[in-house]
Amino acid sequence: MDAMKRQDPIDASRLRDHLRRVLPSLTKQLTGITSERRAGVLLIFYPKNGEAHILFTKRSQEVAEHKGEISFPGGAYDTQDKTILQTALRESREELGLNVNEFEILGELDDVYVPPTRFLITPFVAFMNQPPKPKPSLLEISEVLEIPASELLNPSIFREEVREAAGMKRQLQFYSYGQYVIWGATARILRQFLDLVSTMGSKSH
Repeated sequence: MDAMKRQDPIDASRLRDHLRRVLPSLTKQLTGITSERRAGVLLIFYPKNGEAHILFTKRSQEVAEHKGEISFPGGAYDTQDKTILQTALRESREELGLNVNEFEILGELDDVYVPPTRFLITPFVAFMNQPPKPKPSLLEISEVLEIPASELLNPSIFREEVREAAGMKRQLQFYSYGQYVIWGATARILRQFLDLVSTMGSKSH
């Protein structure tokens, strides 16, 4: 953890301005996969003492799938949702009691397919002007995590491994943060986001 403390803090407002520029022109990489199981999630960041923090949830042991895993707020598409973005917003409200009117949706990242559960996930990047005050659903969420974006950029906490899942070998990514391990679809989404963060550069305004 000492090495993590040496990472330079990332200013949340500068990051917001940077992503306002780059996300709308981002060309999504298509998976080529169609699935009846669609989901939408929000990668939410905000200033906390001026520094960009990212909101994660730890799923409870009561949920049907991905028990105990670190994830982004969001969930499965419902027929009442007009769009996948509405899915992500609705689920974030239901899981965490967040006021979705406080979000600025900056854009979306590449879809991620999860073979074991056959979910095709669309991630959206959302900015909040101030730290959220989550009221997690105890049925779905066991813990809420706020992690500085700068600490997730530390290469010492990242690793990749080849594992077999759902009958196929896949290269999986892992972020180890204290006692928590972020992996699977959440790590893949996070990886793309952090790649964009790293392009901000010292001259970004």
